[in-house]
Amino acid sequence: MDNTELINGKLGIYKKYKIADLKVYMHIYYNHLLSYAKKYECDWDGEADITIDYPLEKYEKIRKEKFPASMHMVEYMYSGMIFFRHLLFHSGMMLHASAVVLDKEAYLFSANSGGGKSTHTKLWLDYFKDRAYILNDDKPLIRKVDGEWIAYGGPWSGKTDLSENKKAKLKSIVFVNKSSENQIEKLSKKRAVGLVISQTQKRFYQEKLLVKVLDIVEKITDDIPIYQMQCDISTDAVEMAYNAIRRE
Repeated sequence: MDNTELINGKLGIYKKYKIADLKVYMHIYYNHLLSYAKKYECDWDGEADITIDYPLEKYEKIRKEKFPASMHMVEYMYSGMIFFRHLLFHSGMMLHASAVVLDKEAYLFSANSGGGKSTHTKLWLDYFKDRAYILNDDKPLIRKVDGEWIAYGGPWSGKTDLSENKKAKLKSIVFVNKSSENQIEKLSKKRAVGLVISQTQKRFYQEKLLVKVLDIVEKITDDIPIYQMQCDISTDAVEMAYNAIRRE
C-alpha cells in the first residue's frame, strides 16, 4: 500500500476509532493517516465524543496558504491539531514528548525538536529491557480520568509510527537538555507551567481554547511532579533520572 495515495479517489472513507478512551469518528482521505490510525480502530455504538470531518478542499487550502507539504502530511498534521483541540474539552491535552512506560507507569520526556527526548527514552528501553516500551514517541495524550492522570498512545506520533494503543498512569514529566554532565531538579509550579505550555499545541484561534489549555496545565502541574534534566547519552543518565523520579 502506498501511504501517500488517496483512498477511494477524493471521497475518502469514514472510520470509527477509540483514542484516549474517547469514541472518535474520522473522515480520512489518505492512506498515511489510515495506516497510522489502524491500531486504534474500534466498532462502538452511540454518539462520537470527537468527530473529525474536514473537507479535502480545506486541507488543500491549508497546503497552499500555510503548510507547503505533501497532501498526506497536511491531513496527518491537521487532523491531529483538530483532535488535540477537541481533547481539551475532555480533560485532556497533547504534550510534545516521548513517552516510555516502565512497570505500568508513564514517564514523559519533553524537549524541542532535536533536543534528545527520543534518544533518552531509547536508553530506557536498552536499560530496562522487557520492563519498558514506548507509548508514543512524539505526541502522547494526557487525560484526567476518574481522578487520575493517564497517558495514552495516539495515531499522531511524528515521523515514525512509534506508538501503542495502550495507556498507563502518568508518573512524571521531564524536560530534557543535552549536556556533558548529568543532573536533575524538580521544578516549582511557576517554572513547570511555562515549560508544559511551551510543548503543547500553540495555535489557538479562540479564547476558550487558550482558557482550557491553561486550566489543564494548571491542574497537571498541581498533581504531577515536573523535572528539568541536563544529561548525556549514557546509562548513568537513565539511572539518575529513574532514581530521582521514583522517590516521588
